[in-house]
Parts: sequence; C-alpha cells; structure tokens
Amino acid sequence: MRKYSIVEVEKRQLVEWTCSICGKDFIDDEFEAQEAFSFSQIGGYSSVFGDGSEIYIDICQDCFKEKLGKYCTII
Repeated sequence: MRKYSIVEVEKRQLVEWTCSICGKDFIDDEFEAQEAFSFSQIGGYSSVFGDGSEIYIDICQDCFKEKLGKYCTII
C-alpha cells in the first residue's frame, strides 16, 4: 500500500542578476542577458582566492570588452 501527502518544496529562484563591475541589470533586459559573460571556478591548491573557494563573476558585454577585449581573439 502507498500513502501520499502533499509537501512544499523550496526551490531556488533568480531574483537579481547584474554585472559584477557596473551593476547593469540583466533580469529586465533580455538582450543584455543573452550577451552576458558568466564565469565560475573552484579555487585549487594554492589558489590566490583560497583552496576550495567558489569564485563567480557575471560581466556585461560592455565591461567585458573594456576590461578584457584586447586579450580576446575574435573570429
């Protein structure tokens, strides 16, 4: 025999998403959101951020071009 009950499940919901550099809002601008760069990394042994640290950054296309554009290979 099986018995079921209704349970509430918590879920994560994105409520804010902005450029880590200039603060541009991606939530309300679909086109900027499509062009956003998101990076994540886990710090390894001897990382300058700390061993096992979780590193996240979201960058709008304008800030990415300004800060890192000269290092990019664009085809």
